[in-house]
Amino acid sequence: MRLVIHHLKKDLRYLRLLLLPWFVLLLVNSLLIRSGLDLSIASEEGIEVLSSAYVLLYVLQQILQIVIVCQLVQADALAGTTAFWLTRPISRKQLLLSKSLFVLLVLLLPSVIAEVIVLQVNGISVSQTLYALPQEIILQSALFLMPTMLLASLTPSLARLAIVGLGSVTAFFLIHYAVLASVMTFGTASRRRMSAVFPGQWPTIFSGNPSGMMVSAILAIGLCGMVIASQYLKRRTVHSATAAVLGMCLVIAALNLWSWDLLRSRQWWSARTGLNPESIQLVVSKEPGAGFVRDDRGQLMILGRVEPQGVPPDYFLEVIRQKAAVEFSDRKRVTSSLDYPWGLFGNSGFAGGLQLEKDLKVLNDPAPMTRPMAIPLLSLDVETFQSYQGAPATYSAEAMLRVYERLTTILPLTPGSSDKDDLGRTSLVRIVPNQDTLLAGLSKSKRDGFVISLRESGVRQWVQRTSVSGALYVLRNQARKEALFGRPLPQDIFGRFPTLHRLVISRSSIYFTTAGIPDYQGPVIDEQWLQQAELVRVTSRVIGQFSKSVRAENFVMKTP
Repeated sequence: MRLVIHHLKKDLRYLRLLLLPWFVLLLVNSLLIRSGLDLSIASEEGIEVLSSAYVLLYVLQQILQIVIVCQLVQADALAGTTAFWLTRPISRKQLLLSKSLFVLLVLLLPSVIAEVIVLQVNGISVSQTLYALPQEIILQSALFLMPTMLLASLTPSLARLAIVGLGSVTAFFLIHYAVLASVMTFGTASRRRMSAVFPGQWPTIFSGNPSGMMVSAILAIGLCGMVIASQYLKRRTVHSATAAVLGMCLVIAALNLWSWDLLRSRQWWSARTGLNPESIQLVVSKEPGAGFVRDDRGQLMILGRVEPQGVPPDYFLEVIRQKAAVEFSDRKRVTSSLDYPWGLFGNSGFAGGLQLEKDLKVLNDPAPMTRPMAIPLLSLDVETFQSYQGAPATYSAEAMLRVYERLTTILPLTPGSSDKDDLGRTSLVRIVPNQDTLLAGLSKSKRDGFVISLRESGVRQWVQRTSVSGALYVLRNQARKEALFGRPLPQDIFGRFPTLHRLVISRSSIYFTTAGIPDYQGPVIDEQWLQQAELVRVTSRVIGQFSKSVRAENFVMKTP
């Protein structure tokens, strides 16, 4: 072990001139830019400059890290004819251990410590921090550390690594897009949502199944580790390179073909809740059909409304997947499986289950939705629909439901005020009148109301690109029994690389105004109205998921 530590110190001395700027960039990106510096910037132009500066510095940080890993491995080269370390009194296992300790202690550990500090400074709870760190380690290792170390072990110099790395990345995306095109063309992925964007947004290049990303990332780390260990112990570069290519193909296959959703395949339930799954009933509405839509396979998805009964006021449901069947009088049976999430809610409110006091008048929502939206009930081909349209049948389904609890907090209408919960922290930045804004300019109505700027921090779920808060805001005037729904325009400040960080910091400009409502005859939203108002923040948290059966007799498919 003494020889391993001696070799580790030798690498530290050798790479000290590269490590110093890397640590400086780590501190600037983590402990300065993402730790509240944006709170002192009020203008959108300043936020854009800060966001661009972060992107530039982060790219430089990752380039330096790649160079450090390359120099670390190639200082005692495994490929080529200049492996002079073989003449030194250090075994191959000791050399592998020394290099691995350097990556873990000098590169990975400081990054994790800096991220913990950033998460705590931004109000993230300990439980959410412990949830986010494993994802951070897996993604950083799968994207940067392990692939770079693998390529460095197969090449004799930095120049050769750059050439091989560029070729490998190009081959990876060419093969991936070829597989993706084939899968989508032949219909294997028709039940999954896929999108293809720039490689900087890595998870959204692949299928909508988060488990596929999780499995592929862990698989990439494991395969890279095995090939690196084999190269250190045997120094068979051709064999190791062949194994690396096969491993890359296996990772691509997992990205595109993995269908088992590990993250939501089981039922679970939090016991400390006010909702009993046994009391929930789903009733298919008998009102006329809500229509149909055509999916990417040419199938028709029959829409209908499902009334959830027994849902308490502070909870709402989401159908995350279902297996449905319809049986006609001639014994013909059609089955389908859908895995698109669709929202349901309880007794009243609008999408997301938000409920307000019954005597509270919403000024900018004259026709609120008071019943569930239409959701897909069944998928079938066009011929079957035309043959059995209007014929009574028996509909049955097994639905997996995800349950959300709605949490409501009051945020004082004072710049600088904040509210902290288990999900993160929300701070009020400023309040300005809704004048000379784009929304006011497009409207022919009176330019009233206010724009409230908020800073929200939270933890992104596994490979999730969108804003993590999902909060709804209501400006409520209890004295006048009036309220305004907010129209948010969120901006993820440091979201140019959404894969690489679990922390999300959003600046949201929320418009509370009646501008845009035709023939508005209500009160003017002015300073006097604002003095009597309070900002209501409504968030939701997942408390469990369970399956529930649905059955409807005399089910009729027909156009609306």
